[in-house]
Amino acid sequence: MTNRDYEMSKAQQEFADGIEKTLNFRIDKGFLTGLSHLGAPINLTARFPEYNRNLKGTPYLLENTKKILHFTSAEVLFSILNEGALRLYNLHNSNDPKEYEYASNALKSIYDFQGVDEENYSNYLEKVKELSFIFSATSVDNLHNSKHWEKYGNKNKGVAIELEIVNDPAGWRLFYFSKVMYEQLGGIDALKEQWLKIQRENPNNIYGIELNQMLSFHKSKSWDVEEEIRIYTQVPQPEFRLWLKHIYRDFRTNKADKNISYFKLPLCDRDGNFITSFGDEIPYQYFPKLRISNIYFGSEFPLSGKEFFDFQDKLKNYAVKKNGICLNGMPSDKIKVLEDGIASMK
Repeated sequence: MTNRDYEMSKAQQEFADGIEKTLNFRIDKGFLTGLSHLGAPINLTARFPEYNRNLKGTPYLLENTKKILHFTSAEVLFSILNEGALRLYNLHNSNDPKEYEYASNALKSIYDFQGVDEENYSNYLEKVKELSFIFSATSVDNLHNSKHWEKYGNKNKGVAIELEIVNDPAGWRLFYFSKVMYEQLGGIDALKEQWLKIQRENPNNIYGIELNQMLSFHKSKSWDVEEEIRIYTQVPQPEFRLWLKHIYRDFRTNKADKNISYFKLPLCDRDGNFITSFGDEIPYQYFPKLRISNIYFGSEFPLSGKEFFDFQDKLKNYAVKKNGICLNGMPSDKIKVLEDGIASMK
């Protein structure tokens, strides 16, 4: 090892140790570059871990959770069944106009210190939102949550789709699974202070941190009623071409100036096999595997009596035909939300 190699390796390790001390998980150390002579500037970038196993025991991996709920309309339910897939929309599609910015702005002083102007910072945020994709769900404990049915279940006329997680999220790569944290920026503030300390002590070096995945699990407290659980991915450099195969353009009239797109994540059948065949490409071994395990209906679902139960029987048969799944919990009664917010089966 040359003196220059030693100098660069030492700088990389000191940077990683300082950042990991505040985050309590191991980062991926990437983008170590610099000129060949001693004392020349070094560029270092720390990345969020590719593998969820490196996030065990942290708030950024939801463990011991086998099922989640997705409240939506009956129309979206049929779209999911017909495609045999979930759509992870990019952050431009979020109902929170400050999505991602809330946590990212906590680190803005670092970008200011490094000379990143407002225009470049704003462009960076827009690019992150364009390339970051989420699927929003919540805990199965919220099946009887009146606010969820009202806001996300088409005002009680929709459905709650129960999704079973087939493979252990700790084995996923480049897909992240966590509860959203509301107004919990203590760790990010500590990260900022450590990052600034290292940068000030080594002003000739450039220290970058690609922690978009982490920042995307933090939101303002004003959104805590969502009690959101997220599946998140960002278009990664290592698998850029593969991710592009799964990304489709979309359009929203109320967001006509935004590049809306979604990542199409195939669902699994009863045997845990992807409904869509991928062949033997290695990265698919690390994809999330989810399947629909039940469907619940809101109290105002627009069918009742024999019609409603006949509809469910037909839906069960359709799910077998299109997705190869058995919905043994159907037919069932509707969920009725009472005035005090407690729900029951109607």
